[in-house]
Amino acid sequence: MDLLNIRLFSTPSVFKGDKRIIFPSRKIEALFYYIFVNKEATREELASLLWPEADPQTGRKNVRNALYYIKKSLDMDAIISPNKSVVIFNSKVQAYSDLVKLLSDDEWIGAYTGDFLQGFIVKDEEALESWILNSREKYRSIYVQKLYRKLSEDYSEGDHESVEQCARRLIEIDEYDERAYRVLIKTLAEMNMYNKAAEVYDKLCEKLNKDLGIIPDIKTRTLYKNIQNKRSSTEVYWIKKDKRIFYGRKQELAILESNYKGLINEEDYSSIIIMGEAGIGKTTLKDRFLEEIEPKVVFILESNCYQAEEEFPLRPWAGILTKAASIIEEEKIKVPPLWSEIIQAFFPSLVLNGLEFKSGINLEGSSLKLKLLEETIISIFKEISRIRKTIVIFDDIQWMDNLSLKLLAGMMIHLGKEILFVTTCRNGYSQKVEDFIVDMSRHGRMRKIELERFTKEEVIDFAKKALPHHCLKDDMYEKIYQETEGNTFFIVEYINSLRENREMDIMTARINDILKSRFIGVSEDGFKILNIASIFFDYISIDILAEISGMDKLKLLDILDDLMKRFIIKESNNKLSPSIMFTHQKLREFIYNKQSTSRRQILHDRIGRILENNLTGDNRDIALYPKLIYHFSKCGDIESALKYNIKLANFYLDINHELFPILYENGEKNVSNPCLSNDDSYKYINNIEEQFKKLRKTQPYTKVTAKLEIAFYHMKGRYFIRQGQYEKGIQLIKAMIDNSLRIGDINYALKGYRQLIFYGIQTRDMRAMKDNVEIGLNMAKEHGLSADIGMFLRLYGLYKIMNKEYVYAEELLKQCINKFLSIDDSKDRYCMHIAAAYSYLGDIRRYNMRFQRSLEYYDKAISLCENKIEGSSLAIFCTRAGQAAYDAGDYIRAKDYFLRAIQVYNKSDSIWGRGIAEGYMTLILITEGYYKKALESLKRADEYSRKIKNPYEIGLIFRIKAEIKYKMETNKELRKVFSGYLCQDLLIYCEKGIRYLESSNDEYQVDILKLFMDRCYA
Repeated sequence: MDLLNIRLFSTPSVFKGDKRIIFPSRKIEALFYYIFVNKEATREELASLLWPEADPQTGRKNVRNALYYIKKSLDMDAIISPNKSVVIFNSKVQAYSDLVKLLSDDEWIGAYTGDFLQGFIVKDEEALESWILNSREKYRSIYVQKLYRKLSEDYSEGDHESVEQCARRLIEIDEYDERAYRVLIKTLAEMNMYNKAAEVYDKLCEKLNKDLGIIPDIKTRTLYKNIQNKRSSTEVYWIKKDKRIFYGRKQELAILESNYKGLINEEDYSSIIIMGEAGIGKTTLKDRFLEEIEPKVVFILESNCYQAEEEFPLRPWAGILTKAASIIEEEKIKVPPLWSEIIQAFFPSLVLNGLEFKSGINLEGSSLKLKLLEETIISIFKEISRIRKTIVIFDDIQWMDNLSLKLLAGMMIHLGKEILFVTTCRNGYSQKVEDFIVDMSRHGRMRKIELERFTKEEVIDFAKKALPHHCLKDDMYEKIYQETEGNTFFIVEYINSLRENREMDIMTARINDILKSRFIGVSEDGFKILNIASIFFDYISIDILAEISGMDKLKLLDILDDLMKRFIIKESNNKLSPSIMFTHQKLREFIYNKQSTSRRQILHDRIGRILENNLTGDNRDIALYPKLIYHFSKCGDIESALKYNIKLANFYLDINHELFPILYENGEKNVSNPCLSNDDSYKYINNIEEQFKKLRKTQPYTKVTAKLEIAFYHMKGRYFIRQGQYEKGIQLIKAMIDNSLRIGDINYALKGYRQLIFYGIQTRDMRAMKDNVEIGLNMAKEHGLSADIGMFLRLYGLYKIMNKEYVYAEELLKQCINKFLSIDDSKDRYCMHIAAAYSYLGDIRRYNMRFQRSLEYYDKAISLCENKIEGSSLAIFCTRAGQAAYDAGDYIRAKDYFLRAIQVYNKSDSIWGRGIAEGYMTLILITEGYYKKALESLKRADEYSRKIKNPYEIGLIFRIKAEIKYKMETNKELRKVFSGYLCQDLLIYCEKGIRYLESSNDEYQVDILKLFMDRCYA
């Protein structure tokens, strides 16, 4: 027998297993609740309760009918009648209820979720309403008594969190219960959450005044006054064993703590951004907050943003995801292989749960959007937060790149109730950060904490508390304030100088002297290590320190221990290798700036060369490129910096125009590149161009420079072609080809010829296609480049199809397939080119109206894509297969193809062929009677076909419009929906469609349009 789950508090409901029971009427449902609560009742009692106006005979009949409907609704004998006058709830029925929990001794606290039968109304039944109201008051009273009993026990045991929870529940039940307010205010004060206590008191005052026109009673006012007095005499002051000092910031700390409690208790909370000038104490406040958190309660994932990495997308997220990967491994969280592959697509060195790219997804050329990465990270963090509550921290988001900021915004929106985000940001941030803060605040996802400089009175108080055994004159305190101007970092440094009796003339001290005094006592070897460490902008590998310094590792560790005790450096939380970092950027900057320019340049060069030796030659190197660019730029090696800038740009700039990419490059699977906006892409290109100008001014033109220039022209040319700026793009590609041939770089020359062919395909420039295909094919044959021969054979085959030379085209395409199959590992590396050739063979059959045969080839192409790529290639194959199925009259199969194509298009930014898929879906939706959806689909088809500017797609959309216009003549409902959009005559759509389609090979579509024209003239 299935279990009945009966909910009586809050909105009532009855479930049998997973199915909710819907009773025929409110009276029948009320009768069921009455019998379940009271366990038994007489028939006369039930009749007078629910049908008081009926005569006895009708009342009994109504009760009998109601019992029958209850039995039918539940499909069980939940209510039985041992005799004719009494009905009882069947004790053999397994029933689970929140009422039973409330009346129990152990499960009661979560049972009361709202009033008894809340919102349950049966009109004009006073007796029933009276029973509900009396029961409501009874059970509320029971719950309140239990809460006060538990509250008293927990308070005596010092369980403040439980007391707070109970008090808040009591206030929810009765908003005017001052006793509960007093308990809550007192508890919050004892937890040093004075701000929160004040908020509760203010809320009570406002509630009483607004609703009742009174003020809190004397007990409440006295309690609050005592707490205020205690608060004013208590300052937050804290000194760690490592001599770090924390003073003040009571309100700010309370805000962090209250929002953390909201996270833990699953109540309302906001993520936090701590703002203020450099050295004001943002990071210290964050660290002080983290000191109070039990590590076993939450996961804490932290990352720094660095100015040197501001231009490199997603760098701050690498640290966060590295820690997430460790949690996944430690907690044995199972993640789908697809998640690992998507993460590795953006972060090649990162492996989730030991899952590396072994097969499956590859997304080069399909422009995997940031949205897909965002969804994957959201899914990962949802899994992590199920194990333990999670806090994600980013320091210095003013240096965060655009993509990282967009990803952070998406995470805050979608995980704002599961993860607490804490960020710090320096004043003077950019517009992008301003927009982020405004947007998150508008969505209620972020609260600002703005740190101001300490006042003169606070600085003096700070100094007195930190120096209780120093008898300083008033003018000395005044001097501390004047020299530090209330900036926390300098106050702390000044106080530490005094506490440690460092050698400096206090009365003539300046900030630079304060910083200098920090390093008094550091050994010569210690300074040597600090000089090297300051060259790094982030963490410093101990192995690299040992290599550059030439120091024995054990000796180095002793020096580092001494520097850590002085709190100049600290251990980094980078888990990849043992590392250290400066405790504050101002200390690093001080050491860095004290060195001569030549010394800094030599160290930057040494570090750059060491990092260069660590390159692996695959996509894992992406993580090192920003560091190499930084060090080589600083040492003046513009050529090396430019080389890695171009490598990084080629990874980040999603400008690959090929529809059918090679899936493995140099033995490595390619990865999808983060999708940058046009502005960001152009910014990358301009930045590299500026570096080229500097290089030309300072160094002679060498073969290395020529190769870099070729790579840049290829990059920039593809960018312009993608943006439709064909003249600029073609000019650059031609220059690239000339330079490649001059220095004998055949690979880049062939890439250039393929770009010119793609331009010809896109604009149907047959001459450009033919000339460049023949040049490229002959060059590939001359140098024996099998893969390139296969590519150009495929493109030559496409040219012949477009020229309606189908027999010759088929021969070329079969040669293409055989050429690729003769190469080792071809089914993996070149499967997309083989699939494209099969798709073109399908096109030949479709153009000759052999639709079923064409579908066999399209299905072959699709099968080669599966588990390999979900990008524009697969979308195009599905679109063409859908066309063939539709033209064959198999609309069900056609719909499956088009839906899959559109699903893939939605994951990529490719629009090639998308207008066709949307256009045919318009016709299918009309056939199914979904006219409004069809109109939206047609509008999208129009938009995509105009963007791509492909004559065939534009002509096909006119042919689809003509068919709809023709159907509108006899379909009134269709005419009503489409008349505003398709307002031209049928003849115009036919003529325009024929004009565009006559340049293509699809005679079948032209014949359809001519048929419509004949009917116009008939």
